[in-house]
Amino acid sequence: MSLPRSKAITLIELLIAIVLLGVMTLAFSSIDLFSRHHLRTSEMRVKIHNELSYVLETIAKDVVRATGDENDRGIKYVNGTSFTVRIDTPGLVPTPANYADDTTITYAISGYQITKQGVTLNTQDIIPAGGFSYTLCDKTSCSPGITSGIGIEINLMGRYKPAQALSVDNPESRIKTKIYSQMMGGN
Repeated sequence: MSLPRSKAITLIELLIAIVLLGVMTLAFSSIDLFSRHHLRTSEMRVKIHNELSYVLETIAKDVVRATGDENDRGIKYVNGTSFTVRIDTPGLVPTPANYADDTTITYAISGYQITKQGVTLNTQDIIPAGGFSYTLCDKTSCSPGITSGIGIEINLMGRYKPAQALSVDNPESRIKTKIYSQMMGGN
């Protein structure tokens, strides 16, 4: 006479179930960790890009308003780290031939900061990759849509921790643009 066989889980079945559960747990946690890391670095990159965009927008507002003519240009390139822009003083009636009542604004890169009249524009440190460069154009050498003028080319790079090397945990963003004034032929 044989004994009835009981329907129980064997030790091997139990071990296989535990291993499968461990593999699934490991897979889900690695996906979670990867997505959190990707979200964090994306947030850092967006913060840097927004900071660079704000700085360029501030500079562009003044460069476009630069006053001058062929002989006395409203943008003066000092060196790779600074330039000046001469604009009509806000609130006054524009005076086309009189530059004496104009306001001169100085932009400079100092360390990881970009300043306008000595006041820092950026809250996040910026690495001036290429800094400022001077562009003078005529009808043949300007960007499309620009017939003549003077401009500044700006090439900036922001890194979340600028003193440290680029890495997965220290993303960077770059912005390069040319900004032309609308001056020429009068103030």
